Amino acid sequence: MLQQQTTFPAAINLSAASTDDILQWLVAAVTHVNQQAVTDTQHFNTELAAAGAAVSTLQTSVNQLIAAQGGHVIQLDTGAGGATPLQAPPLIATYALGGDQKPQRKERKTREKKQSIKQHREREKCP
Repeated sequence: MLQQQTTFPAAINLSAASTDDILQWLVAAVTHVNQQAVTDTQHFNTELAAAGAAVSTLQTSVNQLIAAQGGHVIQLDTGAGGATPLQAPPLIATYALGGDQKPQRKERKTREKKQSIKQHREREKCP
């Protein structure tokens, strides 16, 4: 892309300027704003790509740690592929379970119920 303007054009005196001068100033101003937008977009896309790569690396590391500890990794990816320019990356969620939780819950409930019955019987014995 041809860059003609690097700084915003200086103020123009509208009462003393000709129509051509005003039009040239407007073209210079719009060109500057457009170039700044292109630069900002390129910078944003670079940062977005770096962030996406960091998230992928982090997710891989987390999944490896979870797998090493015997957990189950469930990966939810609500998007298709990686991030595209000016678009947010897909939502990636990792949820780890330390194995099957149902037997542990059942055992806990059984213990709680036995303790409750025991406490109830002890209260009945007291005068």
